[in-house]
Amino acid sequence: MNQNNDEILLKLNLLDNGIDFILKGIDEIYDETYDSESYYGALDVPPSGYKYGCLNLFSGFLLLLKERLARHLPELIYKGTLSEVRAKLAKPNRDIPNTVNLDEALERLEIGPKFVFSDKELKTIRGMQSFRNKAEHFEVAGNKYELWSLVSKFLIVVDNFLIRELQINIESSIQSEELFQKIKRIESVWKRLQKQRKEAWKNDISVQFNRFTLFREKVLSELEEDDFMECPSCGDESLIISGDYSGICTNPDCEGVFPIAQCDRCYQPVVGFNWESNLCEYCEGQIERE
Repeated sequence: MNQNNDEILLKLNLLDNGIDFILKGIDEIYDETYDSESYYGALDVPPSGYKYGCLNLFSGFLLLLKERLARHLPELIYKGTLSEVRAKLAKPNRDIPNTVNLDEALERLEIGPKFVFSDKELKTIRGMQSFRNKAEHFEVAGNKYELWSLVSKFLIVVDNFLIRELQINIESSIQSEELFQKIKRIESVWKRLQKQRKEAWKNDISVQFNRFTLFREKVLSELEEDDFMECPSCGDESLIISGDYSGICTNPDCEGVFPIAQCDRCYQPVVGFNWESNLCEYCEGQIERE
């Protein structure tokens, strides 16, 4: 049976390989017991989740550092001086030289691309390195709450490095919705997603507001009394809550714009983004009384 080279050869570049490790690490931390609808924290992660999660996260992070070095100068990912590395790579039938470790990568990042992690970030990186070394060579032991905090901080370091130095959004590198939900638990990713969604809403509502001003009389003639709620800005029952112009205040002296969502308890319209938790005043009062 004939097979072409594409079927036989395995090819993974530094970036793809690094991201794969990161995604695998996240998947290990948030294992099969993960439920995006409920709380998931330090005590929910099994020992194997911490172990293999941290091993994969650290390996992926080191590959991302090498990717950044390679973008500056490919030879920087290998041990030795530039002249030594170039001489080794120039040999026919050569063996691939060994690549740099964490300390060497950090030093070369500072000299080459002139990138330096903050002291706070370095403390987190060293903490992950220490746990990874223990998990790989010794027995695994640690306080789950401390490990959860370390992993959370490390994921923020990884995400920030991907954004700043490699121009990669980790959430755009996946196909699985389940894994996407897990990645959203990373604080910096969630903040970025919220910012992107709010910017998209601002752009959309700006377009709709301009259309509303052009067709104000026609739009108002087609709306019913139930299509309005009190505007938080002017206090009039003038905020549209349904249709294409939902979120626009029709009071010409106000013309405020607000996102419209549903109360999580009674499903009545409220001001708020639909991906956030929202309660109307009545339900908030009910909960307080209960």
